[in-house]
Amino acid sequence: MVKLIVLHFIADFLLQTRDMGRLKSSRWDYLLAHISIIFIAFAIFYGPMFAFWNALFHAIIDRNVWNLYKYSAYFRIRKIVAKKFGSWTQPPEKDPNILAEIANWKFWEDKVFFDTIGFDQMLHGVTLAILAKMYHIV
Repeated sequence: MVKLIVLHFIADFLLQTRDMGRLKSSRWDYLLAHISIIFIAFAIFYGPMFAFWNALFHAIIDRNVWNLYKYSAYFRIRKIVAKKFGSWTQPPEKDPNILAEIANWKFWEDKVFFDTIGFDQMLHGVTLAILAKMYHIV
């Protein structure tokens, strides 16, 4: 199991570019590039079927968990704007006050951001544990 976790760290963090990390939940090309790295790394050590299922679940987790974070941040930003400026008259996605708050959002100060990283990694770890058991790796 330790080898799986170390390989996951290398493939999911060290080999992932900053742009992949930022854009994989909103752009399919960046998600595909990230998942290709995950697939290749695991295929080398554990075979193509293990790598396929791990990459598939990894993609589903990354796409959805990070979109949930973005939606959560968006709704919390809307609450901040409503508190500061009252209700808005334009659709929220066009409101200049909301757009300004989004531009100034400091995700590194948001506890939910770090909770999301932990949740994301927990799901990847559970996936690896289940696949390892299914493929008799541990």
